[in-house]
Amino acid sequence: MTGSTAHAQSDSESIAGTYQVTFESVSNTCTNTGMNLTNAQVQVTQSSSSHITVSIAAVPLMKGRTRPAGKFRAAAKKGKTSIKGVGGRFSAAGRVASGHKIQFILVAEYFQGKAPLCTQSWNASGK
Repeated sequence: MTGSTAHAQSDSESIAGTYQVTFESVSNTCTNTGMNLTNAQVQVTQSSSSHITVSIAAVPLMKGRTRPAGKFRAAAKKGKTSIKGVGGRFSAAGRVASGHKIQFILVAEYFQGKAPLCTQSWNASGK
């Protein structure tokens, strides 16, 4: 690969970055708990050619892997949330297209103890 094609095709160049994202609610089975996401900054960092970390304010760090064609999948293990007595597990899957446009679905699963409580999901997109 030449220097110019490496820049255009490098996974770290095509995936890593900071994106201003708009969230659109897809599903919400939560009544008195959960999050209200509308806009946020999303940071995707890459520690190797295929390992990534996805950071969204108010969401635990999600770790995962890239796939061909700018696709990615990341998740945070079940843990504490800022909601008293409620645990959560978060995951994101999507892709970064040409022009550094990101699109993904974010899923939040909430638990009270070990019992499932409710689920929220959002379509997210931005540049």
